Amino acid sequence: MATMAHVQKRLLTVTVASIFLLLCFGAPVQARNAFDIVSIDLTVSPNPIPCGGTATATATIQLPVDKDNSDAIDTTIDLWDYDTLFRDGDDLLDRKSGLFWIKDDKIVVEYTLHCQIKDAGCELYGPAGESGESGTYVFVRVEDTDTKSPRVYVKCKQTEMDAIVRLDGPDGPGSPDEPTSIYDDNTILPGGGKIVTMSAEEPIVDVMSGSWKIEYDPANLVPVQVDYIHPEFSEALQHEIFSDHIAFEFNAPPPGRFLDGELLRIHFEAVEVPAAEWEPTYVQCGDDRSFTNSMGEPIQVCMGGPLSLFVPPVDEEAPMLHPEHIHFGLRGITGGPGAVTDNRSDLENYLTVALYDENHERVAAGFAAADGSFHLGTFFVLNPLKTSTLVVYDGVENRYAYSFIPVPDLEDAVSLLKMLSGLPPEIPLLKDISGDGKTGLEEVVYVLQRVSGQRIAPPVSLSISGTVPAGIGGGVDPAMQIVEPGSEASFTVTPDTGYETSPLVGGTCPVGTWDGDTYSTGSLTANCSVEFSFIPLSYPVTAEAGMGGVIYPETLTVDHGETASFTITPDAGYSIAEVSGCGGSLDGETYTTGAITEACTVTANFSLNAYTISFDSAGGSQVDAITGDYGTAVTAPSDPTREGYTFIGWEPEVPATMPAGDLTLTGQWTINQYTLTFDSAGGSQVDAITGDYGTEVVVPADPTREGYTFTGWEPGVPATMPAEDLTVTAQWTINQYTLTFDSAGGSQVDAITGDYGT
Repeated sequence: MATMAHVQKRLLTVTVASIFLLLCFGAPVQARNAFDIVSIDLTVSPNPIPCGGTATATATIQLPVDKDNSDAIDTTIDLWDYDTLFRDGDDLLDRKSGLFWIKDDKIVVEYTLHCQIKDAGCELYGPAGESGESGTYVFVRVEDTDTKSPRVYVKCKQTEMDAIVRLDGPDGPGSPDEPTSIYDDNTILPGGGKIVTMSAEEPIVDVMSGSWKIEYDPANLVPVQVDYIHPEFSEALQHEIFSDHIAFEFNAPPPGRFLDGELLRIHFEAVEVPAAEWEPTYVQCGDDRSFTNSMGEPIQVCMGGPLSLFVPPVDEEAPMLHPEHIHFGLRGITGGPGAVTDNRSDLENYLTVALYDENHERVAAGFAAADGSFHLGTFFVLNPLKTSTLVVYDGVENRYAYSFIPVPDLEDAVSLLKMLSGLPPEIPLLKDISGDGKTGLEEVVYVLQRVSGQRIAPPVSLSISGTVPAGIGGGVDPAMQIVEPGSEASFTVTPDTGYETSPLVGGTCPVGTWDGDTYSTGSLTANCSVEFSFIPLSYPVTAEAGMGGVIYPETLTVDHGETASFTITPDAGYSIAEVSGCGGSLDGETYTTGAITEACTVTANFSLNAYTISFDSAGGSQVDAITGDYGTAVTAPSDPTREGYTFIGWEPEVPATMPAGDLTLTGQWTINQYTLTFDSAGGSQVDAITGDYGTEVVVPADPTREGYTFTGWEPGVPATMPAEDLTVTAQWTINQYTLTFDSAGGSQVDAITGDYGT
C-alpha cells in the first residue's frame, strides 16, 4: 500500500550563495541580501506545435543583479561536471535542465518537468525528466511564460532496502512551513522554484511509497459537480478538477461497504469527455499516508469520516481539459472473499452478504469483518418493480433469506436484522436504499425483514464466462452464464469474416469438446472461464505470365482482407498488354490486388512491340523507313546514290530481323576522284589535274602556240572538281602580222598584212 511522503514547503526567495551552500553542504546559509528569481524564459521547439504533437521546452532562469552587493551573487555552482556561473553584471543563470541531483543511497526519486504549452486551442505537455537517488538536493523550477499550468512532479519510489521516502524542505525535517494541502500548497509561482532534500527513514510496517506534486498557481481550477453513477454507489460530490488531477472530498465508506476483495479500488472513468485513464486508487484502513485530507493529516479511511483524495491520471501527457461537468464511476476489486482491516493477518472470521433477485441473479454484494462491528454497508440498487431477496452467507455453507419490503418513509429505512452464527443481535442497515439510481424514477425505500430462519438451498452459484482476448477475430455467446454444479456450460463461438475458430481453448474450466461452432466444457465444480481465439484466414494468390515476360513472385500467401503486389517485367521487344485477376489494378509495372477473400490468380499477358528502322543517307538519295514487329525479317533497301561519292554501306548494318527498339542507320560514303584533262589544241602541253570531288581546282598557266593567242578553255575550268572526268580544250585566235618592205632608196613597196601562215 502506498503512502504519501512528507513534504516541506518553502517559497523560492533565496540568494545564490544560499543555493550554493545548500547544494554543497546540505544546510542553508542566509546571505547578506536575498533576491528573487524574476523570470524564466521558455523556448519551445517546434513552434507552433501541431495539435496532438510534442515539444521540447528549454528554460532560462533570469536573476536581478544586486548592484550594491554584487559580491553576494559572485558565486560559482559546480554540480557534477556541469558549471553554472552567476556572474556579476550578467544576471543570467543558464542550465540545460531544471533538475540536478547527487547520488547517495538507494531511495529512487524520479523528477519530471512538464511544460504545458497551448497552441491553436490544444493544450499539450512537453515532458522532460530524469531519475536520481536519495540524499539529493534538488532545485525545482517553473518557467514564467504566457502558457498555462507548467508543473513539476517529484515521484518517490521505494527500493528493497529502504522503507519510506520523505521529501523535506530546505530547512530539514520539521520545517515550520509544512504544507496544509497536497494540491494547493508547495506552489511555485511563475518564475519561482524550490530546493528540496530527498532522504530515507527507518523501515516501518507495511511500507508505503508516495507521490509529491508541486502545483502551479491554481488559477485554472474548475469547481464542478460530479455524480457517482456506479450501481453500488449513489452520491453527489463537490470537487475540483485540475488540468491533470482530481481532488475531492466525500465520506469514507465504513468497513462493510467494500466489495469482495482485500481492498477497495476507486477507479475513475471519464464518461462524458475524452480524458486520460485515471490512476486506480486503493484505500486501506488505518493510518494511511497515501492520501491527506484538507488539513494535511493522515486519513483514517475506516471511520466513515471525510476523505480527501488526490487522483493523478495514468497518462500525465493527456490531462483533462477543464470540463464543466463530468461523470466518474467507482469500481471494486473482484475476487475471493476479503476484508478491510489494519492488519489483514488478524482477519479470521468474515461474513459475505449478497443480494439476489427472484431469478437468483446476484445484483449486489457486501462484505464485513466478523469483529463485533459489522455494518451492512452496500448501497443496494434495486428494481422497484420487483421483489428482491437478501441472502446472508455465514462464511461456511449456510445461507439465510431476507426480503426487501418498501416503506413510505426514509426515516424507517433502518431495520433490526437478527443474525445467527454468533454475530451481534442487532445489525443497523444503512439508509438511502432507493430505486435504481436513475433520474426521474420515484424513490422507493426498502428495509430488510426476516422471511425465514431456516436454511435455504443455495442459489445457482457457478459463474462461467467465455472471453475472446481483445475481442479480435470473433465473438462468443453468451459471455457469462450461471450453471449448476456438475453440469456443463456451452458457448457458441462465431468467427468474424476472414477468421476461423482456433480449436485450442484456454482458461480455467475443465477441458471440453467441440460440436461445430459450439464448445461445451467438462463437468463444472467451481467458477471458471474459457478463452477462445481466432486464426486469420489466408489464401494462396498465384501468378501466371504469357509469352513475352515474367511476373514475380510466382505465389503469395495473403491474410484475409489484405492485398498483394506483383512485379511484371516484359521481355525485350514486348510490352504489358493486360494484367487481370484478384480485382487489382496496374501502376507501371506493379500490379496490386484488391482485398483478398479467396484463392485467386493474377495473369499477365504481353504483346509484341512494332519498331521502325530509319535510314539517314547522309546526303544521298532518300531511302524509305521500314516498320515491323520485333523479330520479323528485315529486307535491306537499294543503295542510295550521291553525286561525287560511292556508297559503301550502312552504320550500323541493316539487321536481319527487327530489333527491340527503333533504329536509325546512317549511309557510309567514300569520296570519288576525278581528272581534269587539258587539250591545248596545238599549244604547249598543260598537265592534267586529278582531285577529290568538290575540291578546289587551281587553273593552270595558259598554254602558248606560235602564231596564236590563247583565249581560254572550252568548257571553262571549274572552280571545284566535278563529279566526273572532264577534258577542256584550249581556245585560240590566229595572230595577224604585217610584212613591211624597206626599198632602200628604191620605190615605195606597200606593206602586206595577213594571218599567221597565210
